[in-house]
Amino acid sequence: MMPVSRPAEGETLSARTSTLLKRRQTKANSYVEGSAAIGGAWKAFGGTDAKKEVAEKLEKVFFGKCAYCEITVARDVEHYYPKSLYPKQMFQWDNFLFACKNCNTDKSNRFPVDDNVPLLLDPCNDEPADFITWDLVDSGQPILPPDRRLAETLAFLPQLRAQSLATLRLQAARNFKWLLTEVLEPTPRPSDALAWLESEVDPKQQWMSVRRQILRDPDWQPIITKVRTQYPHLGPMFDAIVDPRSDP
Repeated sequence: MMPVSRPAEGETLSARTSTLLKRRQTKANSYVEGSAAIGGAWKAFGGTDAKKEVAEKLEKVFFGKCAYCEITVARDVEHYYPKSLYPKQMFQWDNFLFACKNCNTDKSNRFPVDDNVPLLLDPCNDEPADFITWDLVDSGQPILPPDRRLAETLAFLPQLRAQSLATLRLQAARNFKWLLTEVLEPTPRPSDALAWLESEVDPKQQWMSVRRQILRDPDWQPIITKVRTQYPHLGPMFDAIVDPRSDP
């Protein structure tokens, strides 16, 4: 999970779409939790140009990846606050995330709270690295500190612990570490190692949180500093991963 800077609605959506969202939200404000009208209202919205624009804008904001597990088969407009429980958040731009079908289905309308404070990690408002540290040596799985928010997030989003994804995360970490060292060799092998490294830091890549963890790791700073010095154009690319919410 990567931290994401979701732009304000007025900076992203067309005036027409914003107006339609507000109109539909006004109607949704009258719905009670669990109302059958909620599903019908969302289904009706699904066939509009506004829904298409919302999905396209979210795809751009999240670089085409699931906000939760980072896989690049995301297609769903997901509600952080589930619409069935929080109809007053149903058409709010600030409540929309981009998600894969598995994460969207697993989360569904399950939403753990403690004294009205959400426990599920929100990539647009939380710093995921404060909660999730990946085991990049043996398993590719999240390391489990005694943190309730991480425990709740993993319980409701099992994709984060799926073995198939853990294997891919671990491979991504190994490739990235190898490339960081290989480009410093007098004759990198393969010869296109630098181009490969450049592609690895493209924000559209899956498992960017893995590369971010390596770039933030104090043990890797001597090598990363050398790479930055030898290839200055990589510096801004690394910075965009380390602090994706900063202004470019």
